[in-house]
This record gives sequence, structure tokens and C-alpha cells, in this order.
Amino acid sequence: MVKGYNGVTSFASGYGSVRLTCQLPDGKTETIILQQVVHLPGLFHLISQSQIMAKDVKVEPVNHYCLNLYNRHGKLIANAPQVNGLFILDRAPESI
Repeated sequence: MVKGYNGVTSFASGYGSVRLTCQLPDGKTETIILQQVVHLPGLFHLISQSQIMAKDVKVEPVNHYCLNLYNRHGKLIANAPQVNGLFILDRAPESI
């Protein structure tokens, strides 16, 4: 059982890795692999900022409405603009 966004509790139906292709602000794409992902059916696709930071990903606020994610070498790997109070990873069209 996992407690998630807005205190919603759900039972996990799967566990593994997810490959995401993210659209960067300059139009290029970057593929990232998130490991140890828990699948919660019927809920948003959410990523825990504290969990991703524990994996050597730097999360940097660009302004109050966007986050940039960098790998341990300082390379930009994802951009997440804020939409309705949540930061949404900009994903490339082919990965949606």
C-alpha cells in the first residue's frame, strides 16, 4: 500500500523500471530511465522529488513555474513546467 498525492492511499499493481523520452527546452530529447517505480493504477503519473534526488538527480527551480532536472554530470535531462500546481515532465511526442 502506498500513500500518495493528496493523501490518497492505493495498492501497487506493479514494480519495475520506466523509460521516458523527455523534450528539452532547446527542442532536443533526452531519454531517462527511472528505476524502482511503483505502478498505482488509476492515479496520476507522479515522481517523488525526494526519491529522484536520492538517485543523484539535481532538481533546480528555473522560476516559480518550472523545474530542470540534471544528471550527476550536470547534463540537463528533463524539464518540468508547473501545470495546475503539479510539475509535469515535458515528454517527447513519441513517448506519450
